[in-house]
Amino acid sequence: MSSRALSDGVRWLIAGACIVTFFATTQGLRSMWEVAEPATHMSRFIVCDALPLALVLIVLAAYLPAWRLPRLMRVAVLLPLIHLGMLLVVAQLWSLLRADMTTLPPASETDLSPQVYQAAIAAPSFQLLGLAFAAIIVIAIAIKRRHGEWAHAMVMLTLATLLLIGLWLPLVSLMWNGSSDSLTMWRQLQAVAADPSRFIAVVVVPPALVAIAITAVAFRAPSLFARVRRGGAIAAKVALVLVVSIQLNTADRAAVLYLQHSYIILFAIVLAILALANLILITWLRSWLAYRKLQTLTSHTGVVTSDDGEVAVFEIASWLRGPRIVTRAFSVTTNRGIVPVTGAAVLAHVPATTTGLAIGETAQILAPGHHVVIATRSETASGHPFRAMDVTNVLLVAPVGTRPYTFADIALVAWRPAVAYLAILIAVALPGLAIVLT
Repeated sequence: MSSRALSDGVRWLIAGACIVTFFATTQGLRSMWEVAEPATHMSRFIVCDALPLALVLIVLAAYLPAWRLPRLMRVAVLLPLIHLGMLLVVAQLWSLLRADMTTLPPASETDLSPQVYQAAIAAPSFQLLGLAFAAIIVIAIAIKRRHGEWAHAMVMLTLATLLLIGLWLPLVSLMWNGSSDSLTMWRQLQAVAADPSRFIAVVVVPPALVAIAITAVAFRAPSLFARVRRGGAIAAKVALVLVVSIQLNTADRAAVLYLQHSYIILFAIVLAILALANLILITWLRSWLAYRKLQTLTSHTGVVTSDDGEVAVFEIASWLRGPRIVTRAFSVTTNRGIVPVTGAAVLAHVPATTTGLAIGETAQILAPGHHVVIATRSETASGHPFRAMDVTNVLLVAPVGTRPYTFADIALVAWRPAVAYLAILIAVALPGLAIVLT
């Protein structure tokens, strides 16, 4: 299957995300070098060129090997993990440069050079990142409606938060009270840097609450979410155009304030990547545990019977989450008789045809006539007046020959939210790029 199995828009988006990643990395490292050059003894190649070169090689290594699925899909799934590795390397590099910058003389109050405001940036700690991730897990578990959906809820919640913070931060920076006088401007920037709690609260809390509401509606009232989804997408695009146009003409104070707190966006990016990584890990782990259950519990082979057509499908619910399995009650005819199946988990490989499905469309997993394996737990019913009966509880159903998920199956689950992450990343990078370009 070639990359043309993906739509042209998706292919261009993935390619554009690679270009934006390279450009943002190059510009960011050059800005860091300009800040630290007077004080550091590190070479320009190590600071400015080594990581972009490594980035190109890693992306090529992700794209070039042959695969049964579109190779750009593999790039889309791996690129967020590449971003996480890059951020860790850049954070370590920045810490080394900041240690060298302690030898710089103090800047004057009217100096608004990068040495002043970038040296004041202090990224949140790993402890705060862990607390935020734990809070997201708790919120996702509270939001999810069906068993096993919490990992998908985490992805939607973090992606929605990232987009909203990326659009909201430029507006807050613009609206924050201040004067155009350079001395007053610098003192206000110093005040925000000295006690950023109020500014951070204004930037983070409203988008987080809106993202929680959006995710709750998507999982608790999917029909309502389906009706408003298109309008929400249009509103986000209009807001992005508005924010970029504002950034192209914004005042120095707002631009500096935005750049000084861009680490909030980086923090949200890391949380979104961790949510995607969690989805990948949980998807593989659940398939392995389900396969183990098939091997250890009592299992029977049979044929699906139903009067109403297909009984289990993969449904594409949104770009912000992976496909979900939708089932209804059916029966399996075995050599021991007919076994009713209600509410059992389903282990099935994700069909490659799902790459061409639109939101709301489904791909068949199980239908009448399919041969399946059922994992059961038999219990003895007590209290019967004549004899004991075996009551069979079906815990898991899988097509015959199903194995634990490979990376291809995981990619088919994770590629849509990964592409959504790349699209959101481009959107939240545009305001910062607009400042750099102007």
